[in-house]
Amino acid sequence: MRLIEEVSVQFSWDDLDHLTYHPRLIHARQPGIHVSDVIRYIAGPEGLGLYKDFDPTEDMPLGVLLGMCWEEGCARLYPNMQWQPEPLKRDGLIGSPDGFDEVELGGLWMPNVDEFKRTLKSRHNHGNVLDNWPWMAQIMAYCKMDPRQPQFGRLHVDWDAGDYRPPRAEYRRYLIRYEKNEIEANWKLLLKYKDKAVTG
Repeated sequence: MRLIEEVSVQFSWDDLDHLTYHPRLIHARQPGIHVSDVIRYIAGPEGLGLYKDFDPTEDMPLGVLLGMCWEEGCARLYPNMQWQPEPLKRDGLIGSPDGFDEVELGGLWMPNVDEFKRTLKSRHNHGNVLDNWPWMAQIMAYCKMDPRQPQFGRLHVDWDAGDYRPPRAEYRRYLIRYEKNEIEANWKLLLKYKDKAVTG
């Protein structure tokens, strides 16, 4: 995987007058094993503990609500984004991408998966998003499940306290290219442990 672009997104008051309203299509959480369930198992201490800094407290109800608010507001900056598309299904797993869009690279428009994250972790210590295995695994899983077969993920992160020097919210957007073999290896790993995941 390779970081193609990192942008510190800045706003002006005028931006608030040009937001695109994306109607929320309500998708009830489907019964079954979700990509996020498997990632949570693999990353957490009950599983392989692949990600030592995995923090389940960030999944608490208030954090989830604030993350949803961030996602919905941020998605309005992207008029062509298909926000909250229908859930995807493949090989017995269910995936719920935050959005689909296309990015322009060298004059070509390439399909991408959009994912939104909000975190209280310090960007100073955790700013290399390629090292955040749960985030990368989730985006690669959606690339595999997406019928368009994209190799690009666009990650939108609300570093809610920035680098803590001083604490100040920052919005950074990362465009990442994944190799096909990385997407395949990630998918095989998720399938290997899907039956051990606790659905929720």
